[in-house]
Amino acid sequence: MHTNLVQYEDRKMSKSLGNLVLIPQALERAPAAAVRLYLASHRYGRDWEFRWSGLAQAARLAERVHALLAGERAGVGPTQPEVVGVGPLKSMAAGTRRLLDQFNRALADDLDTPRAIRVLRAAVREGDAPAVRWMMGILAGTASLT
Repeated sequence: MHTNLVQYEDRKMSKSLGNLVLIPQALERAPAAAVRLYLASHRYGRDWEFRWSGLAQAARLAERVHALLAGERAGVGPTQPEVVGVGPLKSMAAGTRRLLDQFNRALADDLDTPRAIRVLRAAVREGDAPAVRWMMGILAGTASLT
């Protein structure tokens, strides 16, 4: 996948300029899931500027995700709304299905990961742990487990 320029402090990020932000530096300030969410929050074919405040915002989202999923594992998560569908989708809550459809449409639209993250945020606000768990698996992979 091709990405355009990444800037840092209003200059092109490059090794020759000595202004690279390396993954280990980012991991000192945020968990791996937050780093992945932050990187995915930008369109792959557009220039963008790395900002520590943006990474901090992604870290807050990752914390909210972690708290929601931890609550689900502890049995204190929200009850599931009415189910819709048949077959394998029979047990899927109506809200979960709606969110996953929006998420999939975002990714199918030229890999619009910023829009997919907005759907993830909506799922977190709605407390839809199954949808959040699935979306984080796509956006952050195994990093979402930490």
